[in-house]
Amino acid sequence: MKLTKTKRGKRQLPQELRALAALVELTNLISQAEFDRFYGAYLGLFEKEYGARSEKRQRGEEPTSFMHEFSARCRAPEHLDAMTTLSKCMGLGTFRPAEVKNPFTLFETIATLRSILRTVAEELNLQPNWVQLPSDTQPVLLGRVKGRIQVTAVPVAYWILPMLDGIEARRLGICDACQRLYVARRRDQLGCSRKCGDTLYMRRYRNPEYRNRNQPNSKRHQIRKAIQESQRSIAAKRAAITDEVKPRKN
Repeated sequence: MKLTKTKRGKRQLPQELRALAALVELTNLISQAEFDRFYGAYLGLFEKEYGARSEKRQRGEEPTSFMHEFSARCRAPEHLDAMTTLSKCMGLGTFRPAEVKNPFTLFETIATLRSILRTVAEELNLQPNWVQLPSDTQPVLLGRVKGRIQVTAVPVAYWILPMLDGIEARRLGICDACQRLYVARRRDQLGCSRKCGDTLYMRRYRNPEYRNRNQPNSKRHQIRKAIQESQRSIAAKRAAITDEVKPRKN
């Protein structure tokens, strides 16, 4: 009889982490190189609209070209749910004009969100101390659309912090294999995907220190063996006591 190999199903994220995972999906559309190169240039492009602080402004076709390309990435069908989640978090509802929800104008929000989440993932998983989040200086802007007052920009910290409050610190991490931000489906998850997890596992296995810790004569192995023997001994004693207490049938 030929045995068929069943395909292992993909573990689903807990409901309370799905919105956060959708936002992480958008932040991963910006690489570190792009963030370093274009974030300052983006702010320069919009200084004139919101009031310039300096006469020195970064101009040129390259930043504008990048913003259009980034907008196209966000508009891809596979990111539709993530963009919808972002719009809901920001309060950009039915009456907002299309240009307000354009990824071109949301780049600053997504870039700020990226900085906040990566700071949380890096700092809180390395030390138990309190950390200060990156500055979130985006102004609150009000507009009038079809006779209604609408909020067109809200600082990221207003809506991302309640989403982070209370979740396990290990759930939000940065993949050591590809450096992407991810939300873990399991508490002990290695890497952002199965491919990266396999890569990290092999890196760890090839490390002599890791292999030595699991040798039969290692201290760690001896401690684990002693604990297991102690647990078996306790279980055997409990079983013996239970047998003595049980009433005998006539």
